Amino acid sequence: MMHSTSSIASSRDVVNVVKPSAPDSAYDSVPVAQPVLYPNDGEISGHAYVPPGQRSDDENKGFVATTLRLIIFHTLNAALGLSGHTAITVGFALGLGLLPLCCFGIVIFRMTLYFVGFLAELDVSLYNFISPADEHVYVSIPRQANWFSLTGLRLAPNLSTVSSGAFLVALYLYLIKFAMFILSVMSLALTLAFPIAIISSDDDTQDTFFGSFWGLVLFVFVTVFLVLLGAAFMSFTAHISRAATRYFCCEKFSTYSYVAEASGPVFYTPAAVTYGATNNATTAKSDSIYV
Repeated sequence: MMHSTSSIASSRDVVNVVKPSAPDSAYDSVPVAQPVLYPNDGEISGHAYVPPGQRSDDENKGFVATTLRLIIFHTLNAALGLSGHTAITVGFALGLGLLPLCCFGIVIFRMTLYFVGFLAELDVSLYNFISPADEHVYVSIPRQANWFSLTGLRLAPNLSTVSSGAFLVALYLYLIKFAMFILSVMSLALTLAFPIAIISSDDDTQDTFFGSFWGLVLFVFVTVFLVLLGAAFMSFTAHISRAATRYFCCEKFSTYSYVAEASGPVFYTPAAVTYGATNNATTAKSDSIYV
C-alpha cells in the first residue's frame, strides 16, 4: 500500500515537472494609464485636477467671424441656387426638345445629370463650410474606413446616372434650392443693403448721415441693428439650407472592422524544465515522456 502511494506521488511529480510553462504574454509591455487618484503621504488623496479639453474652433469663433462666414455662405448659396435652377430648366427643356433629333436629346439629358451630381457635391461642400467639424458630410468614404469602424453621413451615390436619387436631387435643385436662393438674397440684403446704399449714395444723402454728430449716431445705430437682425436671419436660413441638403443629398453609412481569429488550436513548444533540483530518476522519467 505504501509502495503504490509513493508511485502515485512520483507520477504526480513527473506531471508537475514536465508541465510546460505558459508562453510569454504579448501584453506585458503595454503601458498603463496613470490613475486619477494619487497617494499622498501614505493616504489616498482626492481626485487629481484634470484640465479641461481644448474647445473646437467652431466654439471659439466670435460674432464677427461667424457673421463673415455666414455672409460668404449665403453669397455662394445664392449663386448655387440660381445656377442649379437655370441648369435644370435649360437642360431638361433642351433634352426633351431635341429627343426626336437622332436621340441627341439623350446626350443633353445625360450631361444635365452629370451637372446635377457636380452641383450636389458643391452643395455638400457648402454644408461642410458652415457646419461644425463633428457634423461634416463625407463627399466620399475615406480609404481609412477599411481599417476601422466609421459612421456618419455621405453624399448619396449615383447622382450622375439615371436613378431615382438623381431625379430627386434635380427636383431639389430646381425648387428647394431656388427657394434657398431667394432666402439667401433676402438675408444678405437685410444685413448689408443699408450701409452699402448710404456709403455709395450721392453727396446730399451722405451729408445727412455723416455731416452731423446725430446723423452719424443714427447711421451707426441703424447699421448695428440691421446687422444683428440680419445675422439672426442668416443663421436661421443657413439652418434650413443645411437641413434640406442633409435630407435630399446625403445618406447614412456605417463601416465595420473585424479581427480574424485562428480557426484551429494553437500549439506551443514545451519549455525546458527550470524548476528546482530533481533526482536523476525523475529527470529520466520526464525525458522518457517526450522522447
